[in-house]
Amino acid sequence: MSFRITIDVENLSGSTSEISFAEPLKPLLQLFEEKNMKATFFIVGSLSPAWARQIRELSDNGHEIGLHGHTHNSLSVLGAKKFKEELLLGKETL
Repeated sequence: MSFRITIDVENLSGSTSEISFAEPLKPLLQLFEEKNMKATFFIVGSLSPAWARQIRELSDNGHEIGLHGHTHNSLSVLGAKKFKEELLLGKETL
């Protein structure tokens, strides 16, 4: 059997420096390690400076890192121009 797991990493409080959201991920990451499972982590780009070490660890452990936007704002709110700016900024940040 084969399946894929994706995880959205975002801070619903809106803070880009407070990373308490990472603590609940620890049991899941431990399970992935025990079962030799890999996942794709879609990370909000604005969190990457505060979560750089953990992002590197995820990547080093074979997980895929994806961009979940830079600010997690809705595309309908951003519009095409701002979306492109956020995409480029998010890619640069990650």
